Amino acid sequence: MKALKTISGFSGAVLLIYWWLGIIFDYHVSFYFLIAGLILFGLVFCPLALLDKHRRENRWDTIRDDKKKQPHSQAEGGKKNKRKGYGVSNSPYRERSSGLRWEGGSVYGANAKRGSRRSFLRRK
Repeated sequence: MKALKTISGFSGAVLLIYWWLGIIFDYHVSFYFLIAGLILFGLVFCPLALLDKHRRENRWDTIRDDKKKQPHSQAEGGKKNKRKGYGVSNSPYRERSSGLRWEGGSVYGANAKRGSRRSFLRRK
């Protein structure tokens, strides 16, 4: 069905383009291109597209209904799975601050620091 829908849509579009070119270049058979293109679009492509959309919506509705009917079950082994995905604090692309960092913004020059904050003019 998908192949028929794709082929009829593509063929109908090509025939309508030929019709448009036939009007520009004054072909005598351009009217037949218009009729064939409209038949492919109106009688083949549009009903198949609407049927496909209706089937897809019904499939999603049954999936949603099945999800609502199922009781909430815990993960395997009786443990509840806490991680549902990546968030702000557990992103795989987050810059991690482990080890020494060289900060050069202090008035005393570049200092190696390990996780400390706000050490501006605090050297004694």
